[in-house]
Amino acid sequence: MSKKRISAKIFSALASALALTLLVPVLSIAFTASAETAKEPPKLDDYTQDTPIVADGEEKYPTIILPGISQSVSYLADENGNPVKNKDGKELSGGLMIIDESTVIDKALKHLLFPALLTLLTQTERLKFTDKIYQFACEIFDIQASTPDGVPKQNLKTITFDSSLAGMSEKDKEDFYKDVPLQEYVNAVGEENVYLFAFPLLGTPVENGKNLQDYINWIKAETGAQKVNLAPLSLGGTVLTAWANYEHANYDDINKIINVVSLLNGTDIMGDFFARDFILDDQFINADFFPRVMKESSGDATMGYLINILLRIFPRAIFEKTLTRAVDGVLETFMLNAPQFWAMVPKERYPGLAERYLDLNKYPEKALLRQKTDAFYQAQLKLKDNFTDMVENHGVRIYNICGYNMDFGVQDYNFFGIMKSSLTTNSDALIPIQSTSIGATAAPAGKQLDADYLADVANQAYISPDKSIDASTCLFPDRVWFFRDAHHEFGRSDLTIEIAVRIITGEVENIYTDPAKYPQFNTGRKTNDLTNRMRDVRNMLADPSWEEIPQEKLDKLVAVYNEAADMLRNTYAGDQAKTDKLSLDLRIAIADTKGETYTAPSTEMSAQEKLAKMLSDFCFKTMGTKGFSDLLRK
Repeated sequence: MSKKRISAKIFSALASALALTLLVPVLSIAFTASAETAKEPPKLDDYTQDTPIVADGEEKYPTIILPGISQSVSYLADENGNPVKNKDGKELSGGLMIIDESTVIDKALKHLLFPALLTLLTQTERLKFTDKIYQFACEIFDIQASTPDGVPKQNLKTITFDSSLAGMSEKDKEDFYKDVPLQEYVNAVGEENVYLFAFPLLGTPVENGKNLQDYINWIKAETGAQKVNLAPLSLGGTVLTAWANYEHANYDDINKIINVVSLLNGTDIMGDFFARDFILDDQFINADFFPRVMKESSGDATMGYLINILLRIFPRAIFEKTLTRAVDGVLETFMLNAPQFWAMVPKERYPGLAERYLDLNKYPEKALLRQKTDAFYQAQLKLKDNFTDMVENHGVRIYNICGYNMDFGVQDYNFFGIMKSSLTTNSDALIPIQSTSIGATAAPAGKQLDADYLADVANQAYISPDKSIDASTCLFPDRVWFFRDAHHEFGRSDLTIEIAVRIITGEVENIYTDPAKYPQFNTGRKTNDLTNRMRDVRNMLADPSWEEIPQEKLDKLVAVYNEAADMLRNTYAGDQAKTDKLSLDLRIAIADTKGETYTAPSTEMSAQEKLAKMLSDFCFKTMGTKGFSDLLRK
């Protein structure tokens, strides 16, 4: 081989070695960059319980949800059945109240401006001011007014669903899950096995019961299922009550009934409203009530204290008459002619209220309405017998999930604190425990049962740890669960949803199935804000931009998330203080990853709130209940 060829080979080898030497770092950098780009996001703790499964021997029956008061949407329809829109282009629809907000100011000016001004200037009622208040209230609720026969005056339509959850639009599914967070259950049994039975708020309960049986028949025909489960939520309990007493109700169609904070014997909120039993003592109505309501709705009680002062611009007599006529307008337009509102009255209070408002000697035009309300009252009276028949003769299993230890003046609906029964109730803030549990004996919220009573209870295991509840008097004491301090809005508490899911799938049969994990007496916790923040974290880490988060901040975010996950895994004894702290910590950590600072809303009174309170307290201390002109007259 020539020296020239040898030299060429040596040069080629050296060049290759040099190229390789230079290329290795480049490849290393490229490989490292590629590896960094492809790295997995940090692992988050899977805080969910074991995936719900249909227990051995438990068939996967369709479940029908009977929704609460605001979960069935109705709308005002034109002659062609299409939704009517107001002058702002908004559909006139809603779950509870349908009010044309675009005309409220116009109606107020039309009815109230001049009468209010003259009454204010003269300090005596002018131009029938309080009657104008009544007329204004009637017009505001006119869309949902009913005739003396108990039939809506307007052409109201309720949105119903002719398919399972699987056939709903994405928007309807989103609304469903927001109101009824049963994602875990749906994941276990499939969307094709979940149905929503929507019903009109202004319908007739007995008719709703008949329609439910028709709906059951349709589902069985569609799916081939031999039975269904019923899950009444809140107001859905009135549909269940009516169906149970329907002459053609087929109890053999039912596998399970899972009542979740279900209205099974009305609520004293409705009884008090019909009876006008309000707390009107001086301190409550002139100093406490309006600040409490405004504090809850806006986070600041300033306007409530100012209302206390402004109400004094009218003489006390006119103020009281104004309240009376406003209540008259709401009752007579929206409620007293509506059978479904009568279905919310406890059976113990119905006879007296029916005599007051539905006496046919006084109101012969209400004969058909009285027939409808009497029919539901009979269904209430027979509910326990009907349920017992289902269980003993048809193999139906009935369960109840309840909240307790609240009056009617706490959390989100504290304007109901004006109801007189709030002083004596033990409820979930809306429905008394006696109604949701079918017969529990209870002391008023925050108090204990009498010591002599407690001593006489044969099975002390049925007494709640706080000694306020006796479950032994329930219709089915071994299939009822109580959550202390759990608000009526069950969707905010993971624990009530968890037990409901396990009951439907057959994993929990009664209070003895797993008392360590699902005790009969537990403590509720409001977790919706925490779980929403945890969802925000999961969404952040599903986005490629998560890699831009500094490692220290990312570690902190994951640590807080996993701490929250560990807490949620515990189904025994909810801890609201810890839940709130973790929710705040997550908000802070999320903001920190974005280079922002989250500041929690202050619980201290603002300067303007303190000033308004001082003025309100001064007026009450020096004037009592009097209006400004009452002092001048004196």
